Amino acid sequence: MSAERKNLCSLCKKSVLIPRIDIDSSDLYTRLRSESGPSVFERQDIEDLLLLCDRDDDDYEIELAHLKSRILFIGQQQNRLAYHKEKLRSLSSPIRKLPNEILRLIFDYACQSESNLLQEFPWSLESEDPPTTVSSPITFLPALSISATCSRWRTVATSTPSLWSRLKLEISSCRNSPKSATGFTDALELYLRRSKECSLDIDLYVAGDDDSDDSPLALTLLIQQSIRWKSLQFGGSSFIDSHIRQGTEFPLLERIEIEPQFEDGERLSIFQNAPMLSQVNIDYLGLDKIIDLSPNLTSLTLWEHLDYRTDLVSPARIVNPLSDLTIHVRNAGTGSGLLEQISFFLHASIISFHGICISHPDLISSLYLMPLLQELIISNGSVPEDRNPITTEFIASLDISRQHKSRFPLVPRLRRIFLKFKGINFDDAAFISMVSSRWIPDSDYAAKINVYCLRSVVLKFLSRKVDETVYKPLRYFDRMGMMVVVTGTEDE
Repeated sequence: MSAERKNLCSLCKKSVLIPRIDIDSSDLYTRLRSESGPSVFERQDIEDLLLLCDRDDDDYEIELAHLKSRILFIGQQQNRLAYHKEKLRSLSSPIRKLPNEILRLIFDYACQSESNLLQEFPWSLESEDPPTTVSSPITFLPALSISATCSRWRTVATSTPSLWSRLKLEISSCRNSPKSATGFTDALELYLRRSKECSLDIDLYVAGDDDSDDSPLALTLLIQQSIRWKSLQFGGSSFIDSHIRQGTEFPLLERIEIEPQFEDGERLSIFQNAPMLSQVNIDYLGLDKIIDLSPNLTSLTLWEHLDYRTDLVSPARIVNPLSDLTIHVRNAGTGSGLLEQISFFLHASIISFHGICISHPDLISSLYLMPLLQELIISNGSVPEDRNPITTEFIASLDISRQHKSRFPLVPRLRRIFLKFKGINFDDAAFISMVSSRWIPDSDYAAKINVYCLRSVVLKFLSRKVDETVYKPLRYFDRMGMMVVVTGTEDE
């Protein structure tokens, strides 16, 4: 009943299984129905047939294994083909058509929004956790993420020093802090090396005490590059002069921001060799000390406390009047002593008051001394209502229609005004009238009355809703080109 076990396929010319037993034969079924008795089948014949069945079964198993492996192979080939098609499509991707110069600008823009976070690991300080919880470090390292994408991006990233020059470091300073090289310091050295000669923007957080014998190695590496520092933001539980020696050179440093901790002038004398310093964001200091620190100061953000009053400054020591001033007052209780220094701000074009207690007559008198002011920001969120400077009288003083008899209108160059008001009693009509009076799109008329056209108005209510019907007239100005934003508690 057996024949040739293998034959060749007409298509692939490979051997094809031919069974030894014909399972479709009707002979066996006929004999099962009609024959019986001891002499019908010889036992040996049955054993031979069963043996052939077993051999066919083994051949089927082998053939099934071969076909299954073939199916798996074909499936894998199909997946590889899909991956290959995806790569082929990527050849026509628009980003591949961008020149490296444009790609470099895109990378630089992407890295500007978030600095490269380098956090000490393992964290040495047991009494204080690091300020940032890091689950996946690579997500906090945009420059490294970009350079790990493909060979072209790596080439562009490593040849763009600015991507590696924005550093945010979180370091612990204690006796257990590593004084020798670690993976953390190796990463810092990599960034400093790839930033080449580019100026550095440093956001530094140092946790721990100040009585450690030696500075952490990471701080030492960073301070060695002080001649490249362009900006410094410092925070933490330690004082800055505990880590930077007197006489350190900062030839490129333009901006410092020290986390409010009641620093004094003596501590900040470490920046006396920073000739380019022009922007300071700092806790309470007398203006004399600030000028000593930065004779070229043009932008100042000052945090003042009610228990401290700003010292008077001699006008003869003023080198460059400020163009940008922001005052924050914590625990507002009294008027800021800064307003006594008003001659220092005569040329300021941007003034911001946050939480400052001042009567509206004093505020109006101060603004009369600032004829070049173009942007005014006032927030009374932390000011008691009875000491609120944003009153009907103050708003009316900005109304040009009420100053037609005056030769010197209040802040004639005002283009942008931002008011953040906490309270219920706000004069909506006076505010709308003031804004309307300063909408002067006719440049000839504006030049005649010597008043600039108001271009931006932002009013935020912290304790009340906005009556859209009342403020509907301002929507017309918004359609004509003035930016108008009025929000209340309903928008939170």
